[in-house]
Amino acid sequence: MAVGQHVDPDLEHRVEALFAQLGQVVRLPDRSMEAATSITGVGPAYVALIVEALTDAGVRRGLSAAQAAELATETLAGTAELIAARDYDTLMVRREVTSPGGSTARGLRALEEHGLRTAFQAAADAVIDGGRR
Repeated sequence: MAVGQHVDPDLEHRVEALFAQLGQVVRLPDRSMEAATSITGVGPAYVALIVEALTDAGVRRGLSAAQAAELATETLAGTAELIAARDYDTLMVRREVTSPGGSTARGLRALEEHGLRTAFQAAADAVIDGGRR
């Protein structure tokens, strides 16, 4: 739509209601669309990769692939609900489930030391900038 062009509020409401039937609607300014796509557009593949990695780790430690995949998938689903219930405050959720010096703290430290955040930053950059290079 051209800058300054009027949008019929009724039509906009109806379109948003249709999208809401499919999932959560988040309004963003146009300038944020690339960043949003670098999360949501590719997110299902990333989450599938996370489940694969958790499954592989579980199998390596003695679970069957089916058991590990089910545990990983259900953990992600439950965690997503918990994060939403906590108003998307991921730090709060991590603090609620992490005992000082405990197994979760050790696991989180290992993920940070092995560059999890850096990997996701690089992935977002590749999604946004990759088509321009």
